[in-house]
Amino acid sequence: MNEKRLKPIVMEYVLMQYAKEYYSFHMKTNAWDSVRYYLENIPELFSFHEVLLRDVPVSKHFVIINKEAENEMEKIFAYQKVEFIKHEHVIPDGRTICIYIVYLENPRDYTLDTDPVRQSWIIAEDAGIRVGFHRYPTQEDILGGVVRLGLYRSFPIEKENHYGDSSSANGGFREDLGAGFKSAWEANIARLLNHKGIEWAYEKKFIQTVHGAYIPDFNVIANDRAYNIEVKGFWDDRSIKKTASARTQEESEGEVIIIDSDLYGLLCAAYEIVIPHWEKSLVSSKSQRIPVVGINVGSRLKAIQSLNEGDALQLVREPENPFDKNAIMVYTKDGREIGFMAKDWASIFAYKMDIGFSYALTLDKVEVEKKVVYIQVKTMPASVELLNGIPVF
Repeated sequence: MNEKRLKPIVMEYVLMQYAKEYYSFHMKTNAWDSVRYYLENIPELFSFHEVLLRDVPVSKHFVIINKEAENEMEKIFAYQKVEFIKHEHVIPDGRTICIYIVYLENPRDYTLDTDPVRQSWIIAEDAGIRVGFHRYPTQEDILGGVVRLGLYRSFPIEKENHYGDSSSANGGFREDLGAGFKSAWEANIARLLNHKGIEWAYEKKFIQTVHGAYIPDFNVIANDRAYNIEVKGFWDDRSIKKTASARTQEESEGEVIIIDSDLYGLLCAAYEIVIPHWEKSLVSSKSQRIPVVGINVGSRLKAIQSLNEGDALQLVREPENPFDKNAIMVYTKDGREIGFMAKDWASIFAYKMDIGFSYALTLDKVEVEKKVVYIQVKTMPASVELLNGIPVF
């Protein structure tokens, strides 16, 4: 059958089948919304007749991204030696998306780890690019009746307000590392691990916590021990809870090493002129507003009532506390108890205090009716010698 006759037959078949097959396959997911949109609005891109006409086995891949990330995506394709055909399309909310079509010959010659198209979208996701990834199988599969479009990742067409593309900021592909990262900080930590001769895996491990799945930025083995490295430019409520929860599971999952602005500033001072390709960025240690709890116990409330906003306070670690090994008590300057730093925050600060950081703090706000006091915590200057207390560095 010639191509002119085959094309309309195949296209008609696709358009007849997609509603039945795809709706049952991904009825309530964003993947279904995305594929339905493609097939209703740009079906000519999602045909598979040309797959049937190829002389060698070939699979047809679709990589869909926001146009603002196209430069990063195309760097990744170039690194993986992937040739593509690019189309642009404006979706209802005004964004322009790029749809890359890739034909991979003899796809069964590749494993999951060597497939260059699959590796491209994995690197892109690591770099913070939100990628839609779909695939038609080979002629043999299609002729055998398998015509379903593989839905490996969905690109948000509807139902999401945040599209996850951080490549326009400090995220992106790093040629010297052959990998993508969501920030310059993460890329520099990878360079530091390479400098130390430590093998690393980026965002590959899932730790199940009471707050959901936690994915550390790096997993490493050093001195025959497992470590999980968490790189944080800033702390939000969700990341604090998950990191704190993961730190309670150190024995089974590996110790969590926290690199926020306090520790990252020291790493920059020690290594930015030593390690090639180190990316310079502004590192500032900002004051943190942190809750203090347990203020109604004993004479704590009386001590609080004698204070004014802005009064200096002090932190004291209690590693032997029978209820929480990360406990940090807050005291007035004359030694009267105020309460404990909120547990999740204490897990973060206990780690840093134990390796030698110190902090100045002041009373921020008292909310007696909510049984909480807020303090402002500011990092004191520290020496790079503190890095000696971290086993990986």
